[in-house]
Amino acid sequence: MKRAARTLLRLLGLLALLSVLLLIFEKHLIYFPIAAHEVTPDALGLPHEEMQVRAEDGVLVHGYFLPRQGSRLVVLLSHGNAGNVSHRLDRAMLLQRHVPVDVLLFDYRGYGRSEGRPDEEGT
Repeated sequence: MKRAARTLLRLLGLLALLSVLLLIFEKHLIYFPIAAHEVTPDALGLPHEEMQVRAEDGVLVHGYFLPRQGSRLVVLLSHGNAGNVSHRLDRAMLLQRHVPVDVLLFDYRGYGRSEGRPDEEGT
């Protein structure tokens, strides 16, 4: 019985340690920002406006507005938890090729050319 109790305590201790480590490294396990843009709208010949918006807390968020002639709608295109806007320019081009929409792409905090660090509150 004593051996089972010790084994259970060890497992509980290991579980507690793993839980603490997950809390400490949570942001590194969720967010995978890439700062460098691989391609720009200029390189692809896309008409665009480069934008910077200041959030309420002062952080500058970077993005591109890609207008399309004849558009009456704007699509907000967000990238995933990895990469940056340069990794979604191909999707914006494809979308605009098939649908007459303007596209607004932006980098989350800490991604691409946006300031700050990625976190749940900032997102």
